[in-house]
Amino acid sequence: MEIKKHNMRLEFNGVALLFCIILSTLVWFLGRRYRAKPYFVFILSFCGALLLPAFIPGHGEMIIAFPNAALFTVFNSLAWGAGLFYLVLNFFISYAILNIIKKYLYLRSS
Repeated sequence: MEIKKHNMRLEFNGVALLFCIILSTLVWFLGRRYRAKPYFVFILSFCGALLLPAFIPGHGEMIIAFPNAALFTVFNSLAWGAGLFYLVLNFFISYAILNIIKKYLYLRSS
């Protein structure tokens, strides 16, 4: 019985992470003031999608790009394609979670 060892590599871009955290904080502060706006959850989900990691299979290893926005700093169409795929995937996940939280908070306040 042969046991295969899987390697993982973490690609980290601190500048992209800092930019996304500042953007998410700005959206959150604006959202506290204008919660009735319908685009708040959409924009916050987009910022959250940029902050979540992307898992990309490589040549015998798994590459984790953290944050997902780090893929857009690479001038390569393959990296941009993977970044867009995970941007859409992470967007729908965070949008669904934020809508559940929003409905829960709305029902609780009534």
